[in-house]
Parts: sequence; structure tokens; C-alpha cells
Amino acid sequence: MDTKIEIYSCDRPLVNSFASASGTLKRKRVIQIVFIQKSIDRFIFELPLSPSLGEMPEDVLFECMAWDKEISYIDIKSKMLKRSIKYFQWSLQSSFVLSKLVPIKKYIFQTIPIGQNKRLIRNDVLHRYKGSSNNLEGLIKITLEQNEPWSVDFNGSLNYEQWELFCSKAFFAKCAYIEQPLAIGKLNQEMANLCPVALYADEEMEWLSNENFVSSPYSGMVLKPIRHDPDELIKWIEIARAYKIPCVVGGMVCDYVASAFEEFWNKLMTIQHKEFCITSFFDLEPWKYPVYYDEATEIKVNKQIFDYVRSEYKLVKSVYLSS
Repeated sequence: MDTKIEIYSCDRPLVNSFASASGTLKRKRVIQIVFIQKSIDRFIFELPLSPSLGEMPEDVLFECMAWDKEISYIDIKSKMLKRSIKYFQWSLQSSFVLSKLVPIKKYIFQTIPIGQNKRLIRNDVLHRYKGSSNNLEGLIKITLEQNEPWSVDFNGSLNYEQWELFCSKAFFAKCAYIEQPLAIGKLNQEMANLCPVALYADEEMEWLSNENFVSSPYSGMVLKPIRHDPDELIKWIEIARAYKIPCVVGGMVCDYVASAFEEFWNKLMTIQHKEFCITSFFDLEPWKYPVYYDEATEIKVNKQIFDYVRSEYKLVKSVYLSS
């Protein structure tokens, strides 16, 4: 069966500038990959690429523009483009058989950017702060005053001395967990023991094997679909459910498509986003309709999301995927 791929791109300003460990993000280029069979839109996958994923949108688009009218999977160089094809193929034959488990916890997650302290005063809200070496003292002060559940995502931005400082001065009574405090491969058990709460691997999940995770200092995982092939992602979820390891779906600075894909996987995690809202960093209004849904033997996609992409994005390449 012929599969047509349409690649859309858009460089858009964020509704609110977003402070991250690598600087303040004010706009972002996003790529959408649409898969079509027999003139029917079948699947869509968003690539909200960033340095942490190892590929940038400009590089992916440059490769796409060099394609002729047909491309084979083996000739594609971009790992993320290949991953989008794997998710498309998986969507046509998906059938979940996972161990049954009531989620460990459910939270309403409120992500608070670096330098901000706007939060909801509710016990079922987990205030997820974005942390870095530049706001460490302010973050420590927040922990001393925080009376609601909280966590911090450091994105691997701290060095050993900064991590020791945070662990010695922060107040952890209401802390749920800490995400990726040190860079990939830098956290050992001695450094992990400085912290009285669970540490979750985030960026490191892309490099850990199942066996290495068990022997690592991490006791929880942040799973981002874009970082894993579908079979690998399902394997991680199965391990988490079987052994009651905390795992939570992670998000990117993205548009509605990637957010909806995170919402789809959220339902399989051992820690779930309560009242998940499909949102966009480029629009104030949340998405009102389901996007991805499991229908017996395959994953279906709501037609309205294809319409949205074609109205807001520019088509940059149309090509057939050869077998």
C-alpha cells in the first residue's frame, strides 16, 4: 500500500516566553508529519525538536528538501523522522496488552517556569518547578515556603557543588520527587543519597537500558514518547506497571499534536496527570476534542487535528514512502 508523507513546518512565537536551563525561549519552529494512505489521513506525529533531542528542525527540513518524489526508510538519516514512521506503522497494528495496575498517584500538574512562583493552593496540585543553576537560591527559598506538593525539573543543569548546596538547604517535606539534577551519566549513588526524596531520570531515559535502570540511582522515570520508539516505550511502561515503579509522561515545548500524544500515553502511566488538558505553547485556548484514541486493533486520529495543521502550517515537502 502506498504511503504518502506530508511534512509541514511553522515558526511561531510562544504565547508566553519560556525560561529553560539553556535560556529564554520566545519562539519555536515545529514540524508536523502527516501520513496518508489511499487519500485518507491516517496518522500525524509532531517533532518539537530541541538541542536536548539531538536534532534541530532546520537540519531535518534540510534533509527533507533534498528528497525526490520517493524515499525509502533506510535512506532517511534523521532519527526523529524514522521514529515518526515507526509510530505510524505501530498505529496501524496497535493492541495494548499491559499488566493491570491502579495508578500509584494522580496529580494536577502545574509547571512553573524559572523565576516564577505563581501557583494554585490545592493539595491535589503538584507544582513542577523548572530549575537551573541560575535560580538555585530563589528555588531554595520557595521550598522553605511551599505548603503544597512540589517537584523540580533541573534538566541535568547542576554540577556536583550546586547539587550539594540544593540538598543541604532546600526543605523537602512536601517534595514528591526531583527530575534529572545532573547531566547524563554524572549522578552516582553517593550523590543521590544526599537527597531525601526520589530522583527521576528524564534525559537519561534515552540512554538507560532496562538492566542499567535497575542498578542506577534513579527510582522513577519521566517518559517522553518522542525520545523512544513505540516498542521501547511500551516496554518501559510495562516494567513500571509490573514493578510499581513511578513513571510519568513528560512534555515538550510543543503544539496541540504532541500534547495530545502525551495525553494518549498518560493513561498508561503509574503516575497520571489528573484532568489532562491538551494545550499549545502557541495558543491560549486548550484543544476541545480527543485527538488520538485506541480503537481495537489500531490508533485512530481525529480529522480536526489534520485540518488545524493544514491551516496553521506551511507544507514544505510531499513524498511517497517506498517499501
